[in-house]
Amino acid sequence: MSPPEDSADGRYFFDVYHQLLTSSWPFLLLQIGAAFFLMNVLFAVGYYLDGRIENARTGSFANVFFFSIETMAIIS
Repeated sequence: MSPPEDSADGRYFFDVYHQLLTSSWPFLLLQIGAAFFLMNVLFAVGYYLDGRIENARTGSFANVFFFSIETMAIIS
């Protein structure tokens, strides 16, 4: 099955690479920002469930989310 040429059949994200290449700049930046935000939330949930981050308040999602952002910024 070949990927669709456009989004007429409702499968806009079927070919992610093509979709990213043909996106407008504002929409592309929005997608990249949303991807980083979702990755940080995912890692923050993991850190929150683990509960063992040094110098972070126990049970504070804001602290683990900030730790996730710091870690992602250092790695990338």
